[in-house]
Amino acid sequence: MDTSAADDHSDEPLTPVGRLLLQPEMNQIIHCAMGFKNSIDIDAVKSHLKTSLLLSHPRFSSLMLRDSRGLQHWHNAPYVDLDRHIIVIQNPVTTSPVDHETAVNEYLADLSTSSTRLSANKPLWELHLLMAHNCGVFRIHHALGDGVSVMSLFLESFRTRGSDGNEEKILGRGRRKRVNGEKGWWGLLIGYVGTLWFSLVFLVEHAMRSLWLCDQKTAISGGEGVELWPRKLATARFRLQDMKLVKKAVPNATINDVLVGVVSSGLSRYLDHQTPNAKLNCPALHDGIRITGLAMVNLRKQPGLQVASWLLYKMVCNTSFTISNILGPQEEIAIGGNLVTYLKVNTCSLPQALTMHMVSYAERADLQILVAKDIIPDPTFLAKCFEEALLDMKEAASSHE
Repeated sequence: MDTSAADDHSDEPLTPVGRLLLQPEMNQIIHCAMGFKNSIDIDAVKSHLKTSLLLSHPRFSSLMLRDSRGLQHWHNAPYVDLDRHIIVIQNPVTTSPVDHETAVNEYLADLSTSSTRLSANKPLWELHLLMAHNCGVFRIHHALGDGVSVMSLFLESFRTRGSDGNEEKILGRGRRKRVNGEKGWWGLLIGYVGTLWFSLVFLVEHAMRSLWLCDQKTAISGGEGVELWPRKLATARFRLQDMKLVKKAVPNATINDVLVGVVSSGLSRYLDHQTPNAKLNCPALHDGIRITGLAMVNLRKQPGLQVASWLLYKMVCNTSFTISNILGPQEEIAIGGNLVTYLKVNTCSLPQALTMHMVSYAERADLQILVAKDIIPDPTFLAKCFEEALLDMKEAASSHE
């Protein structure tokens, strides 16, 4: 949508990252599935949203417009019509005789490659209410914010009345313990030299990844154009307590470290079970093979967007998977008085054949595994590999206590 209102002081230009996520080759929409304990009351949901922090946030009540020069900016909408944002689906989303989780995952997988984009003539979000499955699916364009900021907004908007309002407790945040003792000037010098060296190595590797260096082909490899292929979605379920037990057994480890270990072990198990794929010439796992994953973060504004968009797309094509982990609430949240039983997150498909997004909620963590089904036809088995990997790590950690 074009407008000549770019000089309006109430408007705000998109950040470079926001513009990057709106590029056709990297157009990303976040899908957040929320299961409900009771049947969905549509009027109660609307009433809650009208008074929530969600709608008062500028991004959720702004249009994405272009000025006469083609530059994108946010323009505050005078009124948000919830009826245009809430999409009610009364019938089951699949005719197959499957359980609710499988049905919702099929729906999310279809949304991940659907040609239906969020309309630019309204704020870039929707809420799909799957009445037959007691599930709501928020579709939020990634340009509105990253996963952490969107999750924080959700928690503030849907916190239950019994919550004490302690954001750090709800988000599960905590400061990392510092190692006692002084390093001394020699230790600081070694630290600075090490930082400089590894920064140089990572910079060179980053450039090589963006231009020509790519992972060796395996049974999970994607590539240019794979973002358009049909998708499947499966869920790996973890107990947060199990992950904390493993974390405790490793000095200075984090939950992210445990997740990386689970993914590494799980992928090894999966690839060990695969036979060579003659069509794609992808060998099974062997010693020395390197599989690279991406964990995307925004550190600073980047000029030269069209250069950045091409480089990021090439890097995604040259690596094997993308992974993210969002800390969710430790306490239950609710919409319209209806308690949320689970939170699951995934995004639109990428050129990779495998993307994974984990979010924790009330002492459990669900990892959504989105795959190109013509490359990874059995994501449920892959999910089982991840679950078994954590159980083995838990057993090993318990035996050393």
